[in-house]
Amino acid sequence: MGRRPRTQEPLLAQLGSTGFKRSTTTVIEEWHPVLTGTRAVKVYREMMDNDSNVGAALNLIEDLIRQATWEFVSPDESSAEGKEWADLVNGMMADMESTWQEMLSDIMLMLPFGWALFVDTYKIRRGESVDARGQPVGTLYSQHDDGLYGWRDISIRAQETLWEWDFDEATSKTLGMWQMAPPYNRTTYIPLHRALLFRLRTSKGNPAGRSGLRSAFRPWFMLKRIQEIEAVGIERDLAGMPVMEVPPSIMAPNADTAAKALRKDYEEKIQKVRLDQLYGMVIPAEIGPDGKPTGYKFRLVNSGGRRPSDADVIVKRYGNEILRVLAAEFLPLGQEKVGSFALHSDKTAMLSFRLGAIMDTICEVICRGAIPRLMRLNGVDQRLWPVLEHGDVEREKASEVVTAFQTAAQAGLVVPTDEDEAHVRGRLDWPQRGAEDIPRAPGQPQPGAPTTPVQLELGLDTPPADPGEDGPDFWTAEEVATKLGVSRATVNGAIKRRQLPGIKVGNSFRVSRKDAEKLWSGGVLR
Repeated sequence: MGRRPRTQEPLLAQLGSTGFKRSTTTVIEEWHPVLTGTRAVKVYREMMDNDSNVGAALNLIEDLIRQATWEFVSPDESSAEGKEWADLVNGMMADMESTWQEMLSDIMLMLPFGWALFVDTYKIRRGESVDARGQPVGTLYSQHDDGLYGWRDISIRAQETLWEWDFDEATSKTLGMWQMAPPYNRTTYIPLHRALLFRLRTSKGNPAGRSGLRSAFRPWFMLKRIQEIEAVGIERDLAGMPVMEVPPSIMAPNADTAAKALRKDYEEKIQKVRLDQLYGMVIPAEIGPDGKPTGYKFRLVNSGGRRPSDADVIVKRYGNEILRVLAAEFLPLGQEKVGSFALHSDKTAMLSFRLGAIMDTICEVICRGAIPRLMRLNGVDQRLWPVLEHGDVEREKASEVVTAFQTAAQAGLVVPTDEDEAHVRGRLDWPQRGAEDIPRAPGQPQPGAPTTPVQLELGLDTPPADPGEDGPDFWTAEEVATKLGVSRATVNGAIKRRQLPGIKVGNSFRVSRKDAEKLWSGGVLR
């Protein structure tokens, strides 16, 4: 077969294709017949609901993502108008019919199923309309009455309601989804330009993505069978294996029809013997009226000794394989008194990286779909469109952050400033210092700050209030703190370090008015 002659293709033309395997309305990327179409949804649903390893890992991942911070921010921090629109969009998210936490729970269904499709609907914010009992009337009520377009809701279209996909025949791009949902089971077309399609992983433009449980299917399938066999084995070990002896004539190859039917009946009965509320069986007597054996006898045979295969070890192995697929291997650590703290830390860090990637995907889909539609409805300049950002799923340990900062400061890599302290406090979710609580080291004057060492130690940057000529000769520590604009603890510390002369009266200190005035004027305190 000869090659076709080369031609000069225009730069804007699309060459070749992604190789996405599909029929007219169905994705056929999956090679396993059980995991295609709606059958895959049923299998993944069973894995979620029935397997404890899958359920524990998925619940952990969802809880970690839900507890993180999510916020719309302005792309330009210096733009006051951009910050205003970011605040408005945060309010619109809180003004929906369903909460952001409920929406996150539905979004996380893309982890087991590979994809999750949402439709955003809108309303005009015209305030609340309530009935005589104070309950909101209608579905378009709002907490705001600014007349802007806001989200009414962003709700999921369940994976099991997928009827078929709509593809562009020329490019294989996904155009939309046909849905058939209860209770009416009518087909509804959902165009993709009106929807948000979250996918765990994308390949070749496949709208169904790839399930996070796909690689766990085989160990789950084997584990399920092993557990069923184990349950039957335990029952047989406790109750014994039922054995039914019958006359040889029933077992004969040339037995008549009645004998064959009788044999089949006893075979079915012996297989149904269970230790439950229906436990029991009626059979002919072992000894006939003439005192001779009838050939019928029922007994239970117990298996002696230990089984060659330890089912518990096999079950744990398959369970660990499932957790490894979901990056949750650390969950069983400590149950068997094995596994170091370092191993646990490494495993949790791997999960944090994975969750960070998932959260980035959520932010990207919302910023590329929901935000542009909302902003265009309100006629907002594209430069002011807010972006969705998320926080970390794992809070940093205070000891590690402080130690790292202290080591860097001692090595001369950083010079600690107020901004550095604010940054560290923000990372640890600590409250920020007040202006009067920020210490200033001696010998490091700041712009506008006093120059004497004692003033630097006390943090004096404004003159004290004029006590007046008729003021008392001695002040309490609280009065000095008030006059100098510092905290009482700062004054007491200065007195104890003998930087500020004081007299102890009972359980409190007194400071002379003259010493306090010298302190501000820069005189030497003795």
